[in-house]
Amino acid sequence: MKDINKLLKNLKSLKGPFPRFDPTNVPSNLNELFQEWFTMAIENGVHEPHSMTLSTINRLGDPDARVLILKGMDDDGWYFASGSNSVKGQQLKMNPNVSLTFYWSLIGRQIRIRGTSFMVGKRIVQRIF
Repeated sequence: MKDINKLLKNLKSLKGPFPRFDPTNVPSNLNELFQEWFTMAIENGVHEPHSMTLSTINRLGDPDARVLILKGMDDDGWYFASGSNSVKGQQLKMNPNVSLTFYWSLIGRQIRIRGTSFMVGKRIVQRIF
């Protein structure tokens, strides 16, 4: 078995070059920035740019996370599917506070979203706002 620390030491991070980002020129509507970066990820060949990490809180108050697929997005929020009887669904019922993280390594971008999750209609779709 290889020494994981040696392997980690030899890995390079954030090799770039990445598209330029000017933090002083961010749109007032952050959904626009998300859409711009999401489109950039697709155009640059990011594999599964719609994958995201959903972080929830378990019954003991500990963080929990898993990778999901973004099902939709509009001015009202970000949408993902959830089974109400799954561990994730039970955690969302107990504590609807969540965060989403998108990471697009090929373009050196990540977006973190915090909000509250709730059911949309009778469908098992959650919305974050």
